Amino acid sequence: MQLAIHRPIFICAVILCGVGCAGGVKQSSVASPAEARPAASSTRPSADMITREQIAANARQNAYDVVKSMHPNWLIQRAPGGKDVQPVIVFLDGTRYGAVERLSDIPASGISSIQHIDGPSATIRWGTGYGGGVLYVTSLNR
Repeated sequence: MQLAIHRPIFICAVILCGVGCAGGVKQSSVASPAEARPAASSTRPSADMITREQIAANARQNAYDVVKSMHPNWLIQRAPGGKDVQPVIVFLDGTRYGAVERLSDIPASGISSIQHIDGPSATIRWGTGYGGGVLYVTSLNR
């Protein structure tokens, strides 16, 4: 009787592992910041990416000023589902850097790109605490 109880669980585990393994699917459910960042395209402008060329043409001193002049709505804290307001989080080269105010510490001359990731997408990628979205900054030194 005990064998019959464990057999369905074992079969489900084998089936689930077989589907994930056969498809080459990565078992981790949360993407790292580096995996979440698509490659920047300099041939066409993107609604969620500021490229190096756009930053150079903008002639601002720091990342905060670049974002404020080009996409000020990216700096606004969001309240997903009408609940508590959550801050926009900044990542710099894959490391959590802080709130949007920290963008002013990043010189514009050292930025390769700035990507905006909305709250729902950021929450799916990194988990709770990212409902306000993410600004993912990639430096030239990376």
